[in-house]
Amino acid sequence: MAHDWRDLFVQTDREGVAALADAAHLAAATLPTSDLPRRAVPATELRDLAWSLPIFPEHGEELGDVLVDQNARVFAHSVWPQHVATVAHLHPPATVVAAASEVVIAAANQSMDSFDQSPMGTHVELALLQTVARALGLPESASGVMTSGGTASNLLGLTLARAVTGRRMGVDVAAEGLPDEARQWRFLCSDQAHFSVERAAAQLGLGRHSVLRVPSDERGRMDVAALDRTLDDAVGEG
Repeated sequence: MAHDWRDLFVQTDREGVAALADAAHLAAATLPTSDLPRRAVPATELRDLAWSLPIFPEHGEELGDVLVDQNARVFAHSVWPQHVATVAHLHPPATVVAAASEVVIAAANQSMDSFDQSPMGTHVELALLQTVARALGLPESASGVMTSGGTASNLLGLTLARAVTGRRMGVDVAAEGLPDEARQWRFLCSDQAHFSVERAAAQLGLGRHSVLRVPSDERGRMDVAALDRTLDDAVGEG
């Protein structure tokens, strides 16, 4: 049976919203249940199972059939962070509200690339950032962007530091590249900082050697005396 191509996309009329609700309900109904944080399956078996998946099938299938198949072969072998026996790592358990919100966000599909593609979303993001800035005691002029995580945040932070340092020397790093003096530039961080700091320094052309790690105390706080010594040593080395 042929389908109208419009049926493939989220529509904003009553029928379109109902179709989205049906699809979301089907997805939730077919989600596998588990009494374990994850199944004890060897990594080689998971690899073979992944390679057997029809990544680009010749013909499409009904959503319900795809969900049943993928839930059995993919999600059934996933780690469930909400399970009481799952040891916390980087990602927390998903709340019901968050999962439901993702449906709305995906359906609206706003693009934050430019204001014309997401006018209200742009203002909401700015309001969120300013609210966070005020909570942190930053000035009213403070702003920022949402990133995918700490690694991206570290890269962005070091990029801005590189740009500001270059501007103080009368150099537009983005346009002209790094000045010769950049070999003496240093980033100071705690010895507890993520390894992405060195990675970001390397990506910015400053090298991993530009990152100086300062010892921390037993509570994970940067040792101020060690910071002073590190600064003095860095200045002494030029």
